[in-house]
Amino acid sequence: MKLLVIGATGKIGSEIARQSAAYPDIDIIAGVRDLVKARTFLGDDYELRRLDFDDPSTFEYALDGVDMVFFVAVVAAEKVAVFLDAVAQSNVQRVTFSSGRTTGDVEGMSLFKIEQLIREGQTPYVIFRPGWFMQNFHTWIGATIKEEDAFYLPAGETKTAFIDVRDIATACLKSFLTKEYLGQTIGLTCGESITHTEVAAAISEAAGREVRYVALSSEEYTKTMMERGWTKNACDYTNMLYDYVRAGKEDHVDPALGEILGRRPYTIQDYARDYQAHWLK
Repeated sequence: MKLLVIGATGKIGSEIARQSAAYPDIDIIAGVRDLVKARTFLGDDYELRRLDFDDPSTFEYALDGVDMVFFVAVVAAEKVAVFLDAVAQSNVQRVTFSSGRTTGDVEGMSLFKIEQLIREGQTPYVIFRPGWFMQNFHTWIGATIKEEDAFYLPAGETKTAFIDVRDIATACLKSFLTKEYLGQTIGLTCGESITHTEVAAAISEAAGREVRYVALSSEEYTKTMMERGWTKNACDYTNMLYDYVRAGKEDHVDPALGEILGRRPYTIQDYARDYQAHWLK
């Protein structure tokens, strides 16, 4: 079966592509905006097709001969609606959408609108709502860990049930091989809820030195990140997401991931140890 992975150079999409070698029945087609950059990133192992939500003329060819579609969306719901119409007119048998626990159920938010479009559409679907990615700690959150032995967030001391992106990709790949999850919206988290201080402790153990979590107010976070080059809009959006975290919305552990994987999900200690190279100076 041919699986079109839209956003194949992103965190989840690239991991789906990487793990797909263990699934001989799944043939990956990478849907990307920039073919040259994607070839450099992905190498020669995958067929590439240009797909750009801003350019509907790319949809027909990208969907040609495709059986299933996986996608994330960082564009307006109106643009996704046009894409889903193209999917409905193709031979695609299933759409899998990676939404988000934080705002997927918040009326008026983009992910909420996209989820509704998928449910109201003509194509069978699975919607996953993963929690906060562990991998954020070695990318945008953890940019200060090597230099300052600390990371800074407006997350307070409330608990969060994180998820390893590797587990999201495995869950997606396993779900493609069964009809069991069709029509469902499934939350995905690891098996425990922890504070960011506990995250810092796990990274400290893997790094072999103390790494601190510094809790900031929204105002302090905006000031800190704008000094690092962020825009005010980016800061405001991130602060909005962490308002939900501080309110305790992310502390619920969902058992679905372990059931889909058939094993325990990765823990924050697993993640910190496996990504040790990112903490070392």
